Amino acid sequence: MFPSTFHSTHHASSSLQYHLSPPSDSCPLPEGDIRALLNFGIDFAFEQCKELIGAGVPGLHFYTMDRSQSTAGVVARLRREGLL
Repeated sequence: MFPSTFHSTHHASSSLQYHLSPPSDSCPLPEGDIRALLNFGIDFAFEQCKELIGAGVPGLHFYTMDRSQSTAGVVARLRREGLL
């Protein structure tokens, strides 16, 4: 996912840092549970998008790499939350 103004967000993006840690007791993902992993990724990407939109980016651009289920989940949630 890239802000639509990728070339001009380099400086602003330095304050938007994300640290993705392996699952722990506070965020259990059962081994082999693909649905849980998919939902974790959607939640994480949603939070990134929410922060980017809140920071004023004019749009988002997603690269799905022929795997659109996660992106569709993120977009659906952004719409439900009134962010799109």
